[in-house]
Amino acid sequence: MKKVYLLFLLISFSSFAQKTFDNIKSEKLGEERRITIGLPASYETNKDKKYPVLYLLDGDYLFDPFSGAVSYGTYWDDIPEMIIIGIHQNKDGERYDDSTIDQNEGLPFEKGAKFFEFIGAELVPYIEKNIAPHLLGLLQVTM
Repeated sequence: MKKVYLLFLLISFSSFAQKTFDNIKSEKLGEERRITIGLPASYETNKDKKYPVLYLLDGDYLFDPFSGAVSYGTYWDDIPEMIIIGIHQNKDGERYDDSTIDQNEGLPFEKGAKFFEFIGAELVPYIEKNIAPHLLGLLQVTM
């Protein structure tokens, strides 16, 4: 009986999640980056509602756990529904290059600076253009 409840629970959560994938050609990085886009359950039915956006690094690994935590917090009205943008960084050691910093100043350096520019100058405008009517603001979580 527990297996039936667990299966029902998993099916009910998956029916509310709207998860899609996209690839963005980055001039700053000189490569294409994959992203995961998670839309809240009310996204399609409530066209006038505005949503905050969470940009999540290591999105290929952390998207599902964060999405689950956001769904849980939303269920209890602890946090608002939000759009989650997961940036994939685990192909060919990208996450290490993406987080390169200058050891003296602590600022993004070399490919880390290019990745920082990719997020601000390419990814955010891309999301604003393609999901613009539903954006409330930006939330950024870095790990």
